[in-house]
Amino acid sequence: MTTVKDRESVRFLLLLVLVNLLWGSTFATNKYLLSGGIGPGSLALVRMFIAGLSVLPFALWFRIPFPQGRDFLDACMLGFLANGLAVPIEYVGTQWTTASNVAVLIATEAAQCMILGAIFYRERITHRKIFGFVFCLGGACVVLWKDLIQTSLLSSETFKGDLLVLLAAFFYALYTIRAKSVTVRCPPQTLFVTVALASCVPLLFWSGGELVESPPWTYSLGTWLGILHLAIPCLSIPMVLWYILLRHVSAGAAGCSIFLQTLFGVFFAAVFLGERPGLPLFFAAGMILVGLYLAVVADRSA
Repeated sequence: MTTVKDRESVRFLLLLVLVNLLWGSTFATNKYLLSGGIGPGSLALVRMFIAGLSVLPFALWFRIPFPQGRDFLDACMLGFLANGLAVPIEYVGTQWTTASNVAVLIATEAAQCMILGAIFYRERITHRKIFGFVFCLGGACVVLWKDLIQTSLLSSETFKGDLLVLLAAFFYALYTIRAKSVTVRCPPQTLFVTVALASCVPLLFWSGGELVESPPWTYSLGTWLGILHLAIPCLSIPMVLWYILLRHVSAGAAGCSIFLQTLFGVFFAAVFLGERPGLPLFFAAGMILVGLYLAVVADRSA
């Protein structure tokens, strides 16, 4: 017999799948756009700016209160953590290491979320959460098994890049931890608008040279369509849902959901870029979904 908590667990699981499905489609779109001449800093800035503006009219129309005082400063800090620190550090680290190492090391965000959640919110690291993380990590390894054969983590050639990717994963985890406390006090719509527009400040410094070399009005129609896809269905919608979910699931469970992005990233690469993932993708999907369900159920039964 299913209980209310069981039904809530399934509902939150489905929302986490939806959020990461939308996020997972960004990898193929990013690859298409970045190969077309737009720089990574410009792409991040224009995407974030449009995403913030897309939610702003909704917030103003319904008179949803914006973060004030300390909450406003916290929202600005969230934007700085994610886009002023984590993204640039990850990009620089990627240049100094292999794509396989990045895929493995960035996934440590899930474990870091679990540990930080226990430190800051006294979230219990239960056996279900541990098993959930192991299942998710195993699923990601199944997806990336060909790359993992050639992966040499923390070798002398890639050491600096690997450390930077680990640092980026830490800032992503810290972002999730901090966002969890802010979402309790702030409406998710106006919180996202504040975070998105505040993010544009560090991104503007990061992308200044790119914008001078290739200003937005020179972008092609295909580039603008790709940016709009990244800004609204892949950023503003899932981020608002993400802030809502952080009110109801632990930081550890939220961190485990990032493994779905690996899964969906491979799927969309197969659909749009012609890459063939094979049968291991379906096996990995089952492992990641089981692991995420264990992590979410651990929250609801705690």
